[in-house]
Amino acid sequence: LKEINSNWKDVYRPALTALSCEAVGGSPEATDDAGLMFALASAGFGLHDDIIDRSKRKHFGTTVLGRYGLRSALLVGDLLIVKAWAAIHNSNMSLPVEQIKALVEEYGRLNVEICEAEFMENGCRKRLQTDLKVYENILWKAMAEIEACTRIGAIIGNGDVNEIEALAEFGRRLGFGYRL
Repeated sequence: LKEINSNWKDVYRPALTALSCEAVGGSPEATDDAGLMFALASAGFGLHDDIIDRSKRKHFGTTVLGRYGLRSALLVGDLLIVKAWAAIHNSNMSLPVEQIKALVEEYGRLNVEICEAEFMENGCRKRLQTDLKVYENILWKAMAEIEACTRIGAIIGNGDVNEIEALAEFGRRLGFGYRL
């Protein structure tokens, strides 16, 4: 985990969460625990993606898979995702129960949607004739994570329903464009 911490620098997700909170009038500092949750989960998903893609090298370095093998990479990825869930539970956020429930539901939905995208993408491997609409749908689902960052930031900032939905839509489209 120390090695992951020194090599995995994620400011993008925590920043989007904080900026979305601030955009609806909330305090960006209120999103610190949510930002940690997204950074941990993203690292875990990244390790699982390296396993699926068999990536032993990435970004000019050796991956956890390349350095420690399949079993360790899988376990560390699982641990990071579990720690992300625990970050919600151990959070210092002083939010009403309804907001915490919405945050947990959104985070759960994000996990399911990312897994669906990975399953769909796996079905496209070695198929050069994959329909463009199918792959667009995969990318759209894979960017549930960026939508969740903006949605949860707006929830923490006490945004109204319209603000939350607008920021969620912005996050999904931003992620989709980035992934393209």
